[in-house]
Amino acid sequence: MGEIHQFLYFNMLYPLKRWSSLYSIDHFLPGVSNEVEMKNSKRVVTELTRDRKKVLIELQKVKAELKARDGDVKVAVEAKDKAVPDLQHLVGQIKGAKVAAVLEFRASEAFEDLNTRYFLSGFEAFRKQVAECFPDLDFSVF
Repeated sequence: MGEIHQFLYFNMLYPLKRWSSLYSIDHFLPGVSNEVEMKNSKRVVTELTRDRKKVLIELQKVKAELKARDGDVKVAVEAKDKAVPDLQHLVGQIKGAKVAAVLEFRASEAFEDLNTRYFLSGFEAFRKQVAECFPDLDFSVF
């Protein structure tokens, strides 16, 4: 019985084992493997196409929003361009009014009174300081 068993093993089973280790199941069923790969590829392509469409829709929304903002920016720039000359004119008027107010105040009697009062108070402070530093000097004539 041992010889028959060896004969069967070496002549029939051994070549089958060796052959099965050399070739995978994909070798015998290439259509099944390719079908699975095709289905996976189609699924991936479908998902990517769906994602691409979503991104394109989002891009269109962003473009529309940018156009609207661009319009807002143009309106704001035009308003600024109109406001700048008006502002410059008003600043010029304010500068002119400031100069006129200073000249008017300097020509007024109130300015002369203030100048005299501050000069006299400053002179009195000077006399006190000199009297402290130089007690021998007489400032009574002033």
